[in-house]
Amino acid sequence: LHEMLDMLQATLDRDITLIAQHLADKNVGPANRLLHSLKGFIPIFCVDALCDHVAHVELLSKTGNAEQVAIAYAGLRPKLEQLQTEIDAHLG
Repeated sequence: LHEMLDMLQATLDRDITLIAQHLADKNVGPANRLLHSLKGFIPIFCVDALCDHVAHVELLSKTGNAEQVAIAYAGLRPKLEQLQTEIDAHLG
C-alpha cells in the first residue's frame, strides 16, 4: 500500500499542475490524457464522490472547450490537493 500511495502522490504532484497549465494554454488533449489516467487509478484511494468528479471533468475534457474544462477543473483541483495532503499525512 505504501508503494501505491507513493505512486499516487508522485502522479498528483505532477498532474495537478500540468493539467492546469495545459488548460491555461488552451490545450485540452494533454489535459484529457492526464485526467483519464487519474480516473483509472484514483478509485483505489478515493470516495465515490471524488471519483465521480474526476470522471465528470475527464468526460467534459473530451467534448468541451478549454474554458469549460478549466472551470470544471477549478472545482476539482482543491479536492485533489486535499487528497494529496491526506496522503502526505499518511506517509509521514
